[in-house]
Amino acid sequence: MHNNFYASGFLYHPPSQQILLQQKVSIDNMSSEWLLFGGVYQEKEDPEELFRNLVLDLLDMEIREVLPVYSYLNENSDEFQYIVYSQLGELRNFSSKNGQTFGWFTFK
Repeated sequence: MHNNFYASGFLYHPPSQQILLQQKVSIDNMSSEWLLFGGVYQEKEDPEELFRNLVLDLLDMEIREVLPVYSYLNENSDEFQYIVYSQLGELRNFSSKNGQTFGWFTFK
C-alpha cells in the first residue's frame, strides 16, 4: 500500500440505480457542489476502511462490504487515488451530525 493516498466513494442503491453524494457549500455560501465522500489516508487505514469510517462519521451508519471501482496515481500530488462504493438495500434520506446535505442522483 502506498504511504500517501486519497480515497473517495459513494453509496449505491441497485434497484433505483442511484448514488448518494454529499453537498459541499463554499465558505461564503455563494456556491456549492456535489461530491463523493472522500478523505486522506490515516495511519493503518486502507481505502476501504477509510471509506467505512467516513460513512460512519458523516451518516452514523455502518457499512459492511466496500467494493473497488478504480485506482490511479495522481502525478501532481504523488498520491494514489482510490474510488470505492458500497451497496444499500434501502433507499432513504440521510441527515448528518454536522448539518451537511446529502442527495440521491441517477447516472443519466
